[in-house]
Amino acid sequence: MIRRIPLTKFTKQAIVRGYDLRVIGVPKTIDNDLPHTDHCPVFGSVIKYNGATVMEIALDVGSMATDDGACCIIEVMGRSAGWIAAGSVLAKRTVMDAPHIICFPRFRSMRSGFWRK
Repeated sequence: MIRRIPLTKFTKQAIVRGYDLRVIGVPKTIDNDLPHTDHCPVFGSVIKYNGATVMEIALDVGSMATDDGACCIIEVMGRSAGWIAAGSVLAKRTVMDAPHIICFPRFRSMRSGFWRK
């Protein structure tokens, strides 16, 4: 288990020891939903990984598809913004490439009536 130590503790210890130390906290999240930031540090690698995964899964499903067609649902991590799901569209090279539908968590209308269609 990782023990999280507040940055103020580092700062106070530096003052006690007479060490000139500047402590800056850098938020780290894969969700890219922190306010006042252009992008979060890990977000780019998550999107790259998800894009590659979507392309690989699409190739696998496409090779197994019959005349009846095939469907594959991919669920990705994230809190509530849907940035990771939205980023998976970067896997598309042509209009016919996966992903074909991206569902975002904030749209309640999709939960109520979308799947009935």
